[in-house]
Amino acid sequence: MAATVLGPWGDLRVWNVHLDTRINPQERVEQLQPVIDDAARYTGPRVIGGNFNTIDLYWLGNVLPLPFGQKHSPSIRSAMRHHGFETPFPNALDTFPPFRRHLDWIFLSELKSLAASVEPAPFSDHNAIWVSAGL
Repeated sequence: MAATVLGPWGDLRVWNVHLDTRINPQERVEQLQPVIDDAARYTGPRVIGGNFNTIDLYWLGNVLPLPFGQKHSPSIRSAMRHHGFETPFPNALDTFPPFRRHLDWIFLSELKSLAASVEPAPFSDHNAIWVSAGL
């Protein structure tokens, strides 16, 4: 899902993603690629955020999860950085308390992070993440 937010300092383009759970890092980047491609068509401040499902399991045939697989976060961070997006969040956050995993991310382009945090969200199985950003 994408939207343009009109503000006093100009337009802000925002994308919200929810990537599949049962895919490996390269497939995760491939699933994100259409959003990255769409973001490349815009100039100015941009935000891509949501549930990236960076669960750090290896999926055998997209059915059987094997522990101790390749970490998914570095692949996502690298792809996003390559396209001009950075995140204020370190790799080791707990955005999914049931399994103490970092699944949710916010990436910024042409914006500076002023503050960022993870907060409990009693109505969800995920913690909420937020970023305060400026030009």
